[in-house]
Amino acid sequence: MERQGMNRREFLQVAGGAAAILPLAGFLAGCGGGGSSAPGPGDIVITSSSVVGHAHSITIKAADLTAGVQVIYTSTNTNAHTHTVTITPAQFNDVNEGRTDNIGSSEDLGHHHEFPVKK
Repeated sequence: MERQGMNRREFLQVAGGAAAILPLAGFLAGCGGGGSSAPGPGDIVITSSSVVGHAHSITIKAADLTAGVQVIYTSTNTNAHTHTVTITPAQFNDVNEGRTDNIGSSEDLGHHHEFPVKK
């Protein structure tokens, strides 16, 4: 007799595997607003000041520069932590007009970084 479907144990193994993979898929897909994805045409990569012996980077997408709306970026993970960097419409305007804005990151592990944002 041929068995159809799966038993409870097989179902739980499959469901458990999916539960472990789904958060990873969301992380890999990204949630918009920069991060550490590979830069594309017109994107700019900004490296922060070095604090406590390390630095972080953010990638500002070309589309974000054009849109000019507030975006929160998550930096690269260095020394087991990240920072967030919020760029406002006024700061995007400065950057698009050729000025450099030094934008501070969130504080994590008792420190923050400055990101010299420019084209």
